[in-house]
Amino acid sequence: MAQTDDFVNIGASCEYNQYGRDEAITLGTSFANILEIDCKKLRSVTVNIQIVGGAIDGDYIVYGTTKRNPTMTVTEDEWAIVKASTALTRDVTTIDTFTGNYTKLIVQAKGDSGTPAAKAWYKGKN
Repeated sequence: MAQTDDFVNIGASCEYNQYGRDEAITLGTSFANILEIDCKKLRSVTVNIQIVGGAIDGDYIVYGTTKRNPTMTVTEDEWAIVKASTALTRDVTTIDTFTGNYTKLIVQAKGDSGTPAAKAWYKGKN
């Protein structure tokens, strides 16, 4: 995963914005991590996911944890499903916003067949 993070600290009020993106994702037919988001300083996170071109749709799922230093492999004792498996339609950007006391969120995605290309972005705000 070649995720890029852009951290920005704005103003005297300490408004904290966090951005991340991965615009070169190749999906397989099994769920795999496409975004790993550190949410310790965030109140809400908005995630955008898109399957790019081709004739293949897919699915995504989001897990969250409140553990301080969780493993980044989803396990039942550390992670809970925040967003159940949801369909992704090619060339349509799916947008979801998550709020809660999570320390980390993991976004996983897969293609229905083959190896479709995908893009994913997130923006977190306190």
